[in-house]
Amino acid sequence: KPSTSKKAEDNLHLHFFLVSCLRMVTRKRRLPRPSTVAAVSALVFCAASAPPTCGGFQPAMLPRRRTMPLHVVSVDAGWARCSGSDAVSCRPAASGGATTVATRSRRRTTGREDVRSGIPLFSAAVSRTDSGTTNDAVLGDDVPGTSRERADETMATIATMSVSRAIDLLSRYTHNRQLESEIVRLGRKGRTDDALGLYRAVWTIELLRSRLDDVNKKKEAGDSPPILAAEQAGFVKGCKIRPTTRLMNSAIDACARARPARQDTAFAIFDHATSKYADGGPPGESLERDANGNTRRRERKKGGALSPNVYTFGSLLASCARNGDVARSKEILELLESDDAYYPDVHPNGVIYSTVISACERRDGGPDVETALDVLNRGMKKLQGGGDGGRPAASSMMGVVGFNAALSAVARDARWEMAVQLLGEMILHSSPGGGDGPPSRSEPSYGPLESIRDKIAARPILRVLKDHPDIPVPRPDGVTFGTVLAACERSERWRTLLDVAKAATVYGTGLDGMALTSALHACQQLGLADEALHYLEAMKGLGERDGGGGTASSPGPAAARSTNGRKREGARQALRGPDGVAYRLAISACARSPDGRWRDGIRLLDEMDELASSLESAGRERAASDVRPDVVAYTAAIAGCSVAGEYARAIRLISRMRGEGVRPNVVTFSAVINACATATSNLARAHEERSGGGGGFDGLAAAATTLDEARVPMDRALRLLAAMRSEGSSVRPNVVTYNAAIRACAEGLNPGGAFDLLGRLRDDGLRPTIVTYGSLMTACERVGDIEGASRVFRAIRAEDGMDANEIVYGAAISCCRKAGEAERALLLLRKMIGEGLSPNTATFNTVVAALAEACGTEGGGGAGAADSGGSAPYWEKALAVYRVMT
Repeated sequence: KPSTSKKAEDNLHLHFFLVSCLRMVTRKRRLPRPSTVAAVSALVFCAASAPPTCGGFQPAMLPRRRTMPLHVVSVDAGWARCSGSDAVSCRPAASGGATTVATRSRRRTTGREDVRSGIPLFSAAVSRTDSGTTNDAVLGDDVPGTSRERADETMATIATMSVSRAIDLLSRYTHNRQLESEIVRLGRKGRTDDALGLYRAVWTIELLRSRLDDVNKKKEAGDSPPILAAEQAGFVKGCKIRPTTRLMNSAIDACARARPARQDTAFAIFDHATSKYADGGPPGESLERDANGNTRRRERKKGGALSPNVYTFGSLLASCARNGDVARSKEILELLESDDAYYPDVHPNGVIYSTVISACERRDGGPDVETALDVLNRGMKKLQGGGDGGRPAASSMMGVVGFNAALSAVARDARWEMAVQLLGEMILHSSPGGGDGPPSRSEPSYGPLESIRDKIAARPILRVLKDHPDIPVPRPDGVTFGTVLAACERSERWRTLLDVAKAATVYGTGLDGMALTSALHACQQLGLADEALHYLEAMKGLGERDGGGGTASSPGPAAARSTNGRKREGARQALRGPDGVAYRLAISACARSPDGRWRDGIRLLDEMDELASSLESAGRERAASDVRPDVVAYTAAIAGCSVAGEYARAIRLISRMRGEGVRPNVVTFSAVINACATATSNLARAHEERSGGGGGFDGLAAAATTLDEARVPMDRALRLLAAMRSEGSSVRPNVVTYNAAIRACAEGLNPGGAFDLLGRLRDDGLRPTIVTYGSLMTACERVGDIEGASRVFRAIRAEDGMDANEIVYGAAISCCRKAGEAERALLLLRKMIGEGLSPNTATFNTVVAALAEACGTEGGGGAGAADSGGSAPYWEKALAVYRVMT
């Protein structure tokens, strides 16, 4: 133990000399580095000696791979603040600048560190938007992967990084442009911690540079020992990288691109960079108190504070927008718009207004549509040149991005009518030359949107155009139309959606892949096969239109990314051609078409197979797997066969699915059984027309072989259902499957089989639906089984507690007519009306026909013919029913 401070300091310098020599030897001969214990022994000398000896100890002199982490707590003149579980108590440091270190063990905190309550320019408290667990690793640790630390701590730590770590990070860059590009690249890749580490290294070197100058001045007078090793001091003096506004903007942009956006960190970076004090604190008091209560003057930055520009505030607003912070976004906007602004050289541009509108669209709890439209109108007025005498704007008009952001807010709030109206106003007021010139004074035609012209005149959304009609409005682009299409799709306004898609074609605007997918969805819902095939062909031309040299579903090379937003790691890329979803929607549209377009559906299925094979041969396995037909595509094609009654083709598609390794599900099997039922019905109708029979299979009764032929599809359906119910089956039938099988029995004149299926349905633990009873009643109607119809009514009310609907009553009335029970048909009609149901024209016609047929049977149609109960003649009752109809 040294007896004097001078001896201790000499021993310490000797130890550092030996360690430095040993490190030089180990570098050349690749020997193990000196242990941490040997180097940390120097800290023991400091703790046992007088405080001034601490000034010579530097963390950069320790081995790079150490087992005991050292954390630079502060680089301060006059006072050293220590921290850590093993740190010595705080004590005065040397009069000159000194770097104080303290050992501490690693820890992981579960909560967020405290952040500054707010920057001076914004009164709102800093919102806790940064999420995730803070990794309190030591920034000086050079072990890969251990230097990642969340930057949402108090931003006084921006310039708190070990000297060796800062030098190691910046040694590969020679000028600011290189570093700015690297920070931007890391931010777009989602490596926010790495980007902020570079930014903190710049401020660490800058702070050491300014204090090194002060120490060198005092060293000339002999007042202070050096604070850095010669090699480190040389790097600090020779480093040409300086903190700049562009560098600050790059760091804030990296925070805004993080997922989730690090809003608190972005504002803290802004606070630190624009403060005139070295500690990054707010302006105001120039004096502060230390840990012992003594007053000292706050140190100013040697280079002064950075001046933010419009890009700085744009990046800050981007972090607010991604977190939906409407209140903070509005506060920044009002600050930039005010006449006595703190930053008179920063004028809001279209990007500023568009970002605020985007914050309204992403607000938690739902979009703030009113605020978004208010900011849109304000921006249009301000950007024209002040409008109300305020500060000048940076550009002459609001860009289409701002309108698209407002439309997105409206679309997310499911206000499809407002979205369509705003699109119509853009079409009406936009310049035909691309949006850069004055608005057109012609009266353009809305095309399919002509019906909303009166509504636009009565209550316009762009109300600022009433007092300022010369304000230019940009032309709507593909994103504009796509956003409106999304609003209509979310509200299930399929006809309006197709009208907007047609308006885009009339207006000369091409739709992107997502918009065309929305149009295909509308065609699928409405069963419009021709329109679906048209939009599918339009999607195939996306790659050629965008100049990508290939599409997402073609073997050509993938198109390059076109926007900065798509450069972010994991960002969803634009569709360059039809994908599996588009093909499935088109196949389903063909299946639902009333024109029998099932062949087009199978053709698209074959096209998907060919496209997947070509993509796989080109080495694009991922794209091939997306386009290859799956169970949804096959089921949609089988559903088309079901509508047409092509049960044989449907069964072949099942075999094809299994051959390609696609497992059918219960929906697939139900569609096949339904195809068998439709085939049975079609055969019945064809034989009825050929034989001239009056109802059902009446024309087949004399020809048993013909009846058996018509029941072949029914038998196939029942065998398929039995296979599904077997123990070895992996797909169990549901109520939809049973309903299809009961319908097959109904069309095959097999009411007994239909009632047997009802029992099996209950045995499987399923509950019949009203559709089940409708099919059962149809089975009774086909053969005129009155007792069976009564049995169905009893089961509906007594066993399941349901009420019969119009379909059940209609089938029962037709059954009564076939059985010659006119009075019972009339009674069912009255009961149907009494229960609040609405008979359709076919039901009324059936009752009138039954009464007319009974009238001819009883008395040849005479006026005095009456029923056995002495009631009015049948023709008078038929006339009464007719009056009810009219």
